[in-house]
Amino acid sequence: SQGYVRQAQTDASGMFRFAGLTPAALIELECQDSATGLGGSASGVAPHGGEVRTLSLTIEPSGEVAGQVVTHAGAPHRGATISLRIFNREERLTTSADDGSFAFRFVPLGAFTLVATTVEGDFGFLDGNLLSAGQTVAPTVTLAGLASLQVTVTDGGGVAVAGAQVRIRQITGQTLEATSDVVGAAFFPAVVAGQPAVDVYDPASRLQASAVSEAAPESAATVT
Repeated sequence: SQGYVRQAQTDASGMFRFAGLTPAALIELECQDSATGLGGSASGVAPHGGEVRTLSLTIEPSGEVAGQVVTHAGAPHRGATISLRIFNREERLTTSADDGSFAFRFVPLGAFTLVATTVEGDFGFLDGNLLSAGQTVAPTVTLAGLASLQVTVTDGGGVAVAGAQVRIRQITGQTLEATSDVVGAAFFPAVVAGQPAVDVYDPASRLQASAVSEAAPESAATVT
């Protein structure tokens, strides 16, 4: 994660060691057996001074996932965090380059999921599959885009309700929360585009309501 590469060879027991790593830095480990061509990979966080952290690498038939992250409009996105998720395996992370490209080497065969997130809150995901050793797949992960959303809370008579708790449930699984102001409004400047669910609870009356919004990328949506 610090932009440099270090190498080591395993000893007779398969052990290897790296010392002097930057504490708390994200590290990516890759290995390949020159005799069989099999490889493996793992991610982890470097320990603090005086600590020892153990990561295990398993060499097995694998392939490469080398793709690109693009915006909802199709433009390359730099600096997105991409997560590679495989059932019963540790999550691996990397960052998209200036042209939106990213790569994971030594990915075990089978199904995987890619999840891309941005510091602005945008999100995209894609499922894929590696079928044979040495295969390279080139998926494009498209970000959903962001929209602003204003929720206006009123009672049955159309009177604005202040102090209501408003929660937005996004397709990412994450939630956003706000409290309605004196005119019953709660504003969310960056919601992942799609169909976010809106939940409202008024502590004063103990009444609640739910709705589903339509939020297009780069649009301003309203829910009443």
